[in-house]
Amino acid sequence: RVDNEFDARVLRTYLSNFFNNDTVTVGKKAPTKYLGRGIQLPQSSAHEDYTDLISKLPDEDSPLLFQLPMNIDRALQRTNSTNVINQLKLLSVSIDGGSRFNREKWAQELSPILALWKRSMELNAELLNGKSAPISDTLPPVDSFVYMEQEKGRSIVRAINTQMMALQKVIAGTQLLTASIATIGNALLKEEVPMKWQELWEGPEEPFSWIRNMVSRVVALDGWIERVKSGQLLKTPMDLAELLRPETFLNALRQQTARTLKIPVDQLKLISSPDMKLMGQCPLMAPLSGLYLQGCSFEGGRLQEASSEAPTVLNIGKFFVGWIAKDGQDPYPPSDSVAVPLYATTT
Repeated sequence: RVDNEFDARVLRTYLSNFFNNDTVTVGKKAPTKYLGRGIQLPQSSAHEDYTDLISKLPDEDSPLLFQLPMNIDRALQRTNSTNVINQLKLLSVSIDGGSRFNREKWAQELSPILALWKRSMELNAELLNGKSAPISDTLPPVDSFVYMEQEKGRSIVRAINTQMMALQKVIAGTQLLTASIATIGNALLKEEVPMKWQELWEGPEEPFSWIRNMVSRVVALDGWIERVKSGQLLKTPMDLAELLRPETFLNALRQQTARTLKIPVDQLKLISSPDMKLMGQCPLMAPLSGLYLQGCSFEGGRLQEASSEAPTVLNIGKFFVGWIAKDGQDPYPPSDSVAVPLYATTT
């Protein structure tokens, strides 16, 4: 179904890939490319040749025909399941009477997430009571980022704690319901992450997952602080899923590299490799763990096609990233490399 501009762009891309001078007969020039794996268009203009080809096509199209990984059905099933769950949530809210305040209903339906927050704070009391380490102006950019990330994380925890305590007091009848708390409560009733939370940190779309992921990251940042103090941060594998702003970490690494090389930051380019020896021109490199590929696997230093039974995302193991001058030599020649997206989480 084509019902928006994005769908139309996809359709045009497929048409240009399937029907061009390389896949169809032009004059006396035979096709040089297959329409799909094992599928070549006839070199004649006879109608029966084309109907014969169509009759031999399988009942179900292979994902490879549309340049998709063999395990694309798994991603589709997960997307469809998510859509069904979201529709059921909306139906439940509609049946229950929308956003009118009902203290008994709020107490019953919000008690699980309030209990999760209370338990998380009991297990990690230092997030509320502890003090963040002071930030020195003389610290290099990467170290400064870690300290600022810890402070940002703890400020988020304090903000959410204030809102959750107010929500609990409203349910208990010891505090008046304000428009702000009503907005947060109604969002949680619909099992949505409140907009105020997303403005603090853009995480998962489900409230329980959002809380668990946010708290686990803020807790993990204490370990990053210890590695900064011991000078081991860039010497040990780092999981970007433990950060609230992984892209800012890469920018901090870029700034620190620019200072080391004494060149502007816009004169740097990002390189990566699973082999540290190939990162020789990189003055500062970050060993990363917990990176994921979608639609393929990475084995023996090469990309491999994913099987139909493979998970939708696969861990690629330890990887090194860093910045070098734009005129520096890449770890691999262009003919042996390809740009692919990497993910810090499985969601």
